[in-house]
Amino acid sequence: MQATHQQRLLQAEQLIQEGNYAAAESQLKALITENPNFGPAYNHLAWLAAQASDFDTADRLYRQGLTLSPNFPATYFNYLVFLRNLRRIEAMEADFKAGLAVPEIRRDKMKAEYGTGLEAAQQFDLAIEHYKESIRHAFNQEDITAFQQAIARCELKSEI
Repeated sequence: MQATHQQRLLQAEQLIQEGNYAAAESQLKALITENPNFGPAYNHLAWLAAQASDFDTADRLYRQGLTLSPNFPATYFNYLVFLRNLRRIEAMEADFKAGLAVPEIRRDKMKAEYGTGLEAAQQFDLAIEHYKESIRHAFNQEDITAFQQAIARCELKSEI
């Protein structure tokens, strides 16, 4: 029996977790060759490209994944992290807003990640508002504690 695209994506994820990036990349490229419209594979390839500091390719692959699979939540979050890491705070807003429209998205994580971008841009009051929203959407006490710590960190930074 031949593995489904989803099963092969999970196999690629396992290869990534094991640090076997080359095999994962090969698997993902084969998936895209077989099904060029399978958006989640673009998300994973984009992550691999970002790890290799190929930021232009990563950006293109993330956007392609979002276009092909607009309801795949992981791509929105990963792209948001990618944009924050590159300090492309203005670009984060569009991805953030689009991601919040996806029903399965973790709203607490999206709001916190956007808050982190705002914090990096030294927009502490806005960051605090997003961290507070994260708490309102969180169900995990560890996450709530982390968001409270982020608020305290922003409050401290804003006083300096």
